[in-house]
Amino acid sequence: MRRLTGMGDHPVELNATMCDDLQSLRTAREEYQTLNGTPQRQPMREILAHMFNHQTHHRGQAHMILTVLGVAEPEPLDLLIMFRMKGVAP
Repeated sequence: MRRLTGMGDHPVELNATMCDDLQSLRTAREEYQTLNGTPQRQPMREILAHMFNHQTHHRGQAHMILTVLGVAEPEPLDLLIMFRMKGVAP
């Protein structure tokens, strides 16, 4: 949220814990507003669809960059394959 509003905590690690429990997370998410201050609510199905489309967009960008850099066949960018290659158990 700091990247959007300029306010709030700024995690320095991808696995940073921003809220200690589910209720704190819920409260923080319910306080979310657009940049002009309008409270924002969105159905979960639309948020999940957006997140899926957004990550797909960036996955395509990453693959294109690796191709332009001359990596003939980049390592798999699929999260599940990455987990399997690293031996991460489900």
